[in-house]
Amino acid sequence: MPRNLIFTLIISAMFFTGTVKSDFTGSIDLERFCKTVYELYQTDEVQAKKELFVFKKINELIGSSQTVKVVSSDSITYDRKEDLSAFKSREIYYSDNKQGYFGVFVVATKKGDELLMKCTPEKEITINGKIADVIVLEYIKSNLNQKCYTSLKDFDDKGTVIQKILLKIEM
Repeated sequence: MPRNLIFTLIISAMFFTGTVKSDFTGSIDLERFCKTVYELYQTDEVQAKKELFVFKKINELIGSSQTVKVVSSDSITYDRKEDLSAFKSREIYYSDNKQGYFGVFVVATKKGDELLMKCTPEKEITINGKIADVIVLEYIKSNLNQKCYTSLKDFDDKGTVIQKILLKIEM
Protein backbone atom coordinates (compact mmCIF):
# COMPACT_ATOMS: atom_id res chain seq x y z
CA MET A 1 0.00 0.00 0.00
CA PRO A 2 1.55 3.36 -0.99
CA ARG A 3 2.63 5.61 1.88
CA ASN A 4 0.46 8.54 0.70
CA LEU A 5 -2.62 6.30 0.76
CA ILE A 6 -1.76 5.21 4.31
CA PHE A 7 -1.34 8.86 5.33
CA THR A 8 -4.70 9.75 3.75
CA LEU A 9 -6.37 6.88 5.61
CA ILE A 10 -4.88 8.02 8.92
CA ILE A 11 -6.05 11.60 8.41
CA SER A 12 -9.50 10.39 7.33
CA ALA A 13 -9.72 8.20 10.42
CA MET A 14 -8.88 11.20 12.59
CA PHE A 15 -11.77 13.19 11.17
CA PHE A 16 -14.36 10.41 11.26
CA THR A 17 -13.48 8.42 14.40
CA GLY A 18 -12.73 10.21 17.61
CA THR A 19 -11.50 13.62 16.54
CA VAL A 20 -12.11 15.77 19.57
CA LYS A 21 -13.16 19.40 19.49
CA SER A 22 -12.82 21.72 22.45
CA ASP A 23 -16.60 21.71 22.99
CA PHE A 24 -16.81 17.96 22.49
CA THR A 25 -17.81 15.57 25.23
CA GLY A 26 -16.87 11.98 24.68
CA SER A 27 -14.59 9.10 25.35
CA ILE A 28 -11.00 8.72 24.24
CA ASP A 29 -9.11 5.45 23.87
CA LEU A 30 -5.59 6.50 24.85
CA GLU A 31 -3.94 3.41 23.33
CA ARG A 32 -5.52 4.16 19.96
CA PHE A 33 -4.70 7.86 20.35
CA CYS A 34 -1.02 7.00 20.98
CA LYS A 35 -0.93 4.74 17.93
CA THR A 36 -2.53 7.42 15.74
CA VAL A 37 -0.05 10.10 16.83
CA TYR A 38 2.87 7.69 16.45
CA GLU A 39 1.75 6.75 12.92
CA LEU A 40 1.49 10.42 11.92
CA TYR A 41 5.24 10.71 12.51
CA GLN A 42 5.89 7.62 10.35
CA THR A 43 4.35 8.98 7.13
CA ASP A 44 6.34 10.11 4.08
CA GLU A 45 5.30 13.72 4.49
CA VAL A 46 7.82 16.49 5.08
CA GLN A 47 8.75 16.95 8.74
CA ALA A 48 6.99 20.32 9.10
CA LYS A 49 3.71 18.82 7.91
CA LYS A 50 4.00 15.89 10.33
CA GLU A 51 4.69 18.30 13.20
CA LEU A 52 1.62 20.36 12.31
CA PHE A 53 -0.67 17.31 12.13
CA VAL A 54 0.61 16.01 15.47
CA PHE A 55 0.31 19.43 17.12
CA LYS A 56 -3.30 19.74 15.91
CA LYS A 57 -4.18 16.20 17.02
CA ILE A 58 -2.84 16.80 20.53
CA ASN A 59 -4.04 20.43 20.82
CA GLU A 60 -7.65 19.56 20.00
CA LEU A 61 -7.85 17.71 23.33
CA ILE A 62 -7.40 20.88 25.38
CA GLY A 63 -10.71 22.12 26.75
CA SER A 64 -12.65 19.00 25.82
CA SER A 65 -14.58 16.92 28.32
CA GLN A 66 -13.51 13.30 28.14
CA THR A 67 -14.11 9.94 29.72
CA VAL A 68 -10.82 8.05 29.99
CA LYS A 69 -9.92 4.61 31.33
CA VAL A 70 -6.49 4.46 32.93
CA VAL A 71 -4.57 2.37 35.43
CA SER A 72 -3.57 4.42 38.44
CA SER A 73 0.02 4.45 39.64
CA ASP A 74 0.97 4.60 43.28
CA SER A 75 1.11 8.40 43.01
CA ILE A 76 -2.16 9.31 44.75
CA THR A 77 -2.25 12.45 46.88
CA TYR A 78 -4.58 14.58 48.96
CA ASP A 79 -3.91 18.19 49.94
CA ARG A 80 -5.91 19.01 53.09
CA LYS A 81 -5.21 22.74 52.83
CA GLU A 82 -6.60 22.95 49.28
CA ASP A 83 -9.08 20.05 49.78
CA LEU A 84 -7.86 18.58 46.50
CA SER A 85 -7.06 14.97 45.62
CA ALA A 86 -4.99 13.92 42.63
CA PHE A 87 -3.54 10.83 41.02
CA LYS A 88 -1.20 10.01 38.18
CA SER A 89 -1.82 7.14 35.79
CA ARG A 90 0.65 4.63 34.55
CA GLU A 91 2.01 5.48 31.12
CA ILE A 92 -0.04 4.47 28.10
CA TYR A 93 2.08 4.20 24.97
CA TYR A 94 2.55 2.77 21.51
CA SER A 95 5.95 1.65 20.25
CA ASP A 96 7.73 -0.49 17.73
CA ASN A 97 11.31 -1.67 17.30
CA LYS A 98 12.04 0.69 14.39
CA GLN A 99 11.26 4.27 15.31
CA GLY A 100 10.62 4.61 19.02
CA TYR A 101 7.37 5.41 20.76
CA PHE A 102 4.70 7.91 21.79
CA GLY A 103 3.37 7.89 25.36
CA VAL A 104 0.76 9.59 27.54
CA PHE A 105 0.39 10.06 31.29
CA VAL A 106 -2.81 11.35 32.88
CA VAL A 107 -2.95 13.47 36.03
CA ALA A 108 -6.47 13.88 37.36
CA THR A 109 -7.49 16.30 40.10
CA LYS A 110 -10.76 16.69 41.98
CA LYS A 111 -11.98 18.85 44.87
CA GLY A 112 -12.53 16.84 48.04
CA ASP A 113 -11.20 13.42 48.98
CA GLU A 114 -13.50 11.30 46.80
CA LEU A 115 -10.79 10.65 44.19
CA LEU A 116 -8.37 9.60 46.92
CA MET A 117 -10.92 7.15 48.32
CA LYS A 118 -11.78 5.65 44.90
CA CYS A 119 -8.21 5.14 43.68
CA THR A 120 -6.18 2.04 44.34
CA PRO A 121 -2.66 1.65 42.91
CA GLU A 122 -2.41 -0.56 39.83
CA LYS A 123 -6.21 -0.71 39.36
CA GLU A 124 -8.16 0.53 36.36
CA ILE A 125 -10.28 3.59 36.96
CA THR A 126 -12.60 5.52 34.65
CA ILE A 127 -12.35 9.27 34.99
CA ASN A 128 -14.56 11.93 33.48
CA GLY A 129 -13.43 15.52 33.30
CA LYS A 130 -12.17 18.45 31.31
CA ILE A 131 -8.67 18.33 29.84
CA ALA A 132 -7.27 21.56 31.23
CA ASP A 133 -3.82 21.35 29.64
CA VAL A 134 -1.39 19.14 27.77
CA ILE A 135 2.21 19.16 29.00
CA VAL A 136 5.09 18.02 26.77
CA LEU A 137 7.48 15.85 28.79
CA GLU A 138 9.89 14.39 26.22
CA TYR A 139 10.78 15.07 22.62
CA ILE A 140 13.51 14.52 20.06
CA LYS A 141 15.23 17.49 18.41
CA SER A 142 18.35 17.28 16.23
CA ASN A 143 18.51 13.52 16.95
CA LEU A 144 18.85 14.17 20.69
CA ASN A 145 16.35 13.13 23.35
CA GLN A 146 15.21 16.12 25.39
CA LYS A 147 13.13 16.41 28.56
CA CYS A 148 10.97 19.33 29.56
CA TYR A 149 7.79 20.24 31.42
CA THR A 150 6.19 22.73 29.04
CA SER A 151 2.57 23.40 28.17
CA LEU A 152 1.78 22.54 24.56
CA LYS A 153 0.65 26.16 24.10
CA ASP A 154 4.20 27.34 24.90
CA PHE A 155 6.12 24.49 23.28
CA ASP A 156 8.24 25.28 20.20
CA ASP A 157 7.58 22.23 18.03
CA LYS A 158 9.72 23.25 15.05
CA GLY A 159 12.04 20.38 14.20
CA THR A 160 10.82 18.17 17.03
CA VAL A 161 9.24 14.77 17.47
CA ILE A 162 7.08 14.79 20.60
CA GLN A 163 7.46 11.49 22.43
CA LYS A 164 5.67 11.86 25.76
CA ILE A 165 2.86 14.08 27.02
CA LEU A 166 0.86 14.52 30.19
CA LEU A 167 -2.89 15.23 30.12
CA LYS A 168 -4.08 17.35 33.05
CA ILE A 169 -7.73 16.48 33.72
CA GLU A 170 -9.92 18.39 36.15
CA MET A 171 -12.84 16.34 37.39
